[in-house]
Amino acid sequence: MKYKIISKLYLLAGLTIIPAGIGCYQPVIKPINVLFVVGGQHHDYDSEPATLAQRLTERGDLNIDLTADLTDLHPSNIERYQVLMFNTCHEDRIDDESRQAILEHVRAGKGLVALHCSLWSYQDWPQWAEMLGGLVLSHDKRAPLPLTVLDPSHEITLGQGRHLELKYDEPYLVDNFDPEAEVLIRTTQIHTDRQKNQRRSGPEPQVWIKQYGAGRVFVVTFGHDNQTLTDERFISLMHNGIRFSAKRLPPASHNTLTLSEKKDGYELLFNGKDLTGWSGTPENWSVENGELVGRAADLKHNIFLSYTRKQYADFILRFSAKLINHNSGVQFRSRQFPEHVVKGYQADAADKWWGSLYDEGTGRGVLVNGFKDKGEHVVIPDGWNQMTIKAVGTQITIRLNGLITAKYEEKDPSIPTSGIIALQLHRGPPMEVRFRDIKIRPLEK
Repeated sequence: MKYKIISKLYLLAGLTIIPAGIGCYQPVIKPINVLFVVGGQHHDYDSEPATLAQRLTERGDLNIDLTADLTDLHPSNIERYQVLMFNTCHEDRIDDESRQAILEHVRAGKGLVALHCSLWSYQDWPQWAEMLGGLVLSHDKRAPLPLTVLDPSHEITLGQGRHLELKYDEPYLVDNFDPEAEVLIRTTQIHTDRQKNQRRSGPEPQVWIKQYGAGRVFVVTFGHDNQTLTDERFISLMHNGIRFSAKRLPPASHNTLTLSEKKDGYELLFNGKDLTGWSGTPENWSVENGELVGRAADLKHNIFLSYTRKQYADFILRFSAKLINHNSGVQFRSRQFPEHVVKGYQADAADKWWGSLYDEGTGRGVLVNGFKDKGEHVVIPDGWNQMTIKAVGTQITIRLNGLITAKYEEKDPSIPTSGIIALQLHRGPPMEVRFRDIKIRPLEK
């Protein structure tokens, strides 16, 4: 089987159409050339890949050549493709020359997309698993497959929401996973290795991206048959992932204000580039890839990164947080003390406390447990979570991923009604926390 599918629907990014005679318009951006390699055992490689390729090209920006002939991986052929995409179930059928050509192709900056059984293929080629970032030797039984999206605002997963459920597919069990790879979607449940009759240690990565040399790798573990391959959300995911691997997918917008937010009076507290406006210990705080990152180990006491430009009384504060481990939170209406100590209200972003309201350093402790029966149902503990704090007079409301987790009325008139915003690093074991999209709307009294 060897044939070609060519898209007639191109994504004309930046194309401006101007009537003839008025002037020239911008050149059309050429579609991404993709070589889609299929074939092997246990799957329908006669019709399903063609259907997937056609659905993908209909989304635009792609030309897809579909082949089951592995000689098409010869160096002289693959050099004209921006992306190599595999959905194969072969044990060992790529010759040494083609293997080297694939590695050099990706290292030089081209894209690689690996789908489903490709993670099981070529087990005698260690660099294949290294390039993909993982190896699959088995899977749990095929069934409805609930999945958790760890970063719903990533450019690849935009529109997927926080949860995705496939009608009927195989949960792949991924071994030798590369810790440098970025997981975008994982299994919601913990699965069982039926070959070993053993429960796995945690949820399985199912969609991820990684860098290999100068190239981008995009991996999707599911896609056993047309029940998934024709699903619109799957098509969107694959279309975005292919364009991402080709470096043609615009990055998601973070640390900016929308037109409506500007109109509503929101202020951006973190510019995504540096720590301008913030004060803390420089060895603990940095900016990486547009994220405000805090790391700590062996702290004598909790320390904070404080916003110094302004104090706030009544407001709506929005931010996204990703806790790598341990305990963090966002202070508001708080007071600054020496040695980067801050005391006052805190919205918890902490293991088993997400969404709670705490009074840091005052002796009052937990004011509202927002985790039990509330935050525990919506938090993504290993992913990005959106939080909103609304403080108006004596009324405080905290939302976690859209759910109200804490409502509190302050009865003590001695508690400050205005103060600083600050981010916490907690004493105890080594920890890391990340923040982005920190923005506030002051409210008139």
